[in-house]
Amino acid sequence: MAVTLAVTARARDESLEAQLERLLRGATAARAAPPVAWCARGDRIELLPLAALHAAGVPTGPFLAALTRSTVDDGSDPVDAVGLMGVFLGDPSAPGSPAVPMAMAFVEWPDGRWWQWRALVEPDLSAVRDDSATVRSALEGDPLPDRLGRWWSTGRRRRYALALRRAEVVH
Repeated sequence: MAVTLAVTARARDESLEAQLERLLRGATAARAAPPVAWCARGDRIELLPLAALHAAGVPTGPFLAALTRSTVDDGSDPVDAVGLMGVFLGDPSAPGSPAVPMAMAFVEWPDGRWWQWRALVEPDLSAVRDDSATVRSALEGDPLPDRLGRWWSTGRRRRYALALRRAEVVH
């Protein structure tokens, strides 16, 4: 399976959480924030489109668990953190209600810590609604959101491994 990977440089003077929120806000404003799995390795953040994984029949949770233990043939740094981000359709608040677009960034680290930022998105998907932004985290004692996280422990427990091959793409 070939998946196009986008890479962005990690800023040394900005926390990973702040970088993800900034990337997601900018992508949302550009109407270019599809759901992605991501991993941080050394000085970069690698973005993997969930649509490509789903089209190949790869379930998100097991993929992220395997990504925690992934290696790359070019000798890239090991994974520092994994997660999801993008604009997702949230669960409707009442039966029969339309799904609500929500921007979300979720981080999980090897020691089980996690952090989540989320906010409603304007109906035309053009901007984040700042008045709705919330941050939750393990460090604050918040409960882990449903269907998110525990990828590092799952990867270790099930002995998942993922060997990635970096390919040159010429445009």
